[in-house]
Amino acid sequence: MNMISSENKELLLNAIEFVKHHKPNQALMQTEACDDNLLHAVNAIAYIQKQDFASALRELKLSFGFADLPSITQIFKFILKRIYEHNNILNADRALRGEAFKVICLGRFLYDLGYNLEVKNLSMLTGSSGVLDYAFLKALAINFNVKNYLEIGAWFGESIANLADVAENCISISLEKNDFRNVEYIETNLNKENFCYYFSEKQNNIKSIFADTKTYDFSNLKTKFDLVFIDGDHSYEGVKNDTEKVFNIIDTEHCIVVWHDFKNIYNKALPNTINAVIDALSPELLSRIHLVDTNICGIYLPAKYSGTIPCYQDRNEIFSYNIQLNIEQNHLGK
Repeated sequence: MNMISSENKELLLNAIEFVKHHKPNQALMQTEACDDNLLHAVNAIAYIQKQDFASALRELKLSFGFADLPSITQIFKFILKRIYEHNNILNADRALRGEAFKVICLGRFLYDLGYNLEVKNLSMLTGSSGVLDYAFLKALAINFNVKNYLEIGAWFGESIANLADVAENCISISLEKNDFRNVEYIETNLNKENFCYYFSEKQNNIKSIFADTKTYDFSNLKTKFDLVFIDGDHSYEGVKNDTEKVFNIIDTEHCIVVWHDFKNIYNKALPNTINAVIDALSPELLSRIHLVDTNICGIYLPAKYSGTIPCYQDRNEIFSYNIQLNIEQNHLGK
């Protein structure tokens, strides 16, 4: 079979770039003038992104005759990755729609506390948690009399600083402050100097362990934890690693575990987290996981706490929050 002509090669390279940037329509337009079999592989990826799987299968069958094996291998790896991601999204969405998890009514839970919560020192910068994420954690600590709290991924230290107001002993496991992953994200995405752990480093009842959880030995933690917040590496591998290691050291009949980024603000599944948790835990433990309706958290509740957090939803009821803003200026070096 003939190799790709230079003209077709340029079109196909353009098409692949469009595919990589999730622009299937533009990718398909680029391949219209091509007559080489590689275009069918590119088309297949584009159709997968458009969720037209019948057309994708047809294109895949037509692409098998192409002779340039290194190129076609690379393309098929990309196709398989897209199929895997798509299936993960489908599985996570099914779980999110209630086929796997109960849903907590956060407003009712907070309302039933009988008093107002204070959450403070919130930067509201991209990458931070939301007000109702912090409120949920703090309410859990108060309601269940949390003494020992573990947090994975302290970031600016906002959540653990709030928990330190109500829990006796708080431990965080996070990357070193000047780890390139912290510095690069803050400088590139926030255009700020390094504020990592700014709000937590001055609290006396917070112990910071600087380590990568992929290599850290969790058996070094000689504490019986009451509440754990997993908010570190959000990749599938990162969440699965952290979940497995946490559940290896906790008493699952006593300790509550909360994951951040279980879903997004539009109530859509975040497959990295949901699928990692599903793969990490046994069916019995999964049966105790709940979603939270108005923040983006998932939570594991031990059996003894079953029924202590309201899960019923009243379609004629919503909860509102009155927030008074007290603004503080924070500056490195001051």
